[in-house]
Amino acid sequence: MTTMKRLTSGDLVPGDILLHQPADPRWYERGIAWCTGSPYTHASIFIGNDTIAEARLPRVRTCSVSRPIRREKALCVLRRSFELTAAQVESLQAFVEGALKREARFDFAFPYTYYSRRLLHKLSGDPRDLTPKGCSEPVNCGRYFCTSFIVDSFYAMGLIDRSERRSYRLGGHSPADFLTDEKFGNVIGHIEGRTPRGELRQHCARAGAV
Repeated sequence: MTTMKRLTSGDLVPGDILLHQPADPRWYERGIAWCTGSPYTHASIFIGNDTIAEARLPRVRTCSVSRPIRREKALCVLRRSFELTAAQVESLQAFVEGALKREARFDFAFPYTYYSRRLLHKLSGDPRDLTPKGCSEPVNCGRYFCTSFIVDSFYAMGLIDRSERRSYRLGGHSPADFLTDEKFGNVIGHIEGRTPRGELRQHCARAGAV
């Protein structure tokens, strides 16, 4: 990540996708990172006014972007090659507001079904794609995993059209998959978060030895 451009929250524009690298990963985050070969274990979307929207336990929510900056090691920023129109930004914000009003929950089942299949695929070396595929029709879901929430927001903004729905089924992506699909943008840089506890302890130990 040292080669990435360093950004701040003030550089973000509506529609930017943030891939979260945890500072002190929990056991399931370590499992996600191992299965996908990526340090990014969560995804959120910037909707403007210093606010991100995300599907995170227990439900869809919005919060200040400063919250993940304080919590995560880094946020990798993906941006499409063209700026969203005012109408698309309004559609994004309306989509998020709708999910909040219907109290859309976090999809507990997705991590188990998706990553267990990815794990079996990785261990077996089976060349077939064993990744489970979700519904091909976009819907205003009652439950979302972090990535399916973002995919559905792209449907709402008209960034995924009907001819592409089979390729962009809800429930068919991990955070790492966004890195390899220009539909969701390209990496423009990263926002630094906090120092992991392990690194902080090592730094303090070295400082004490001086």
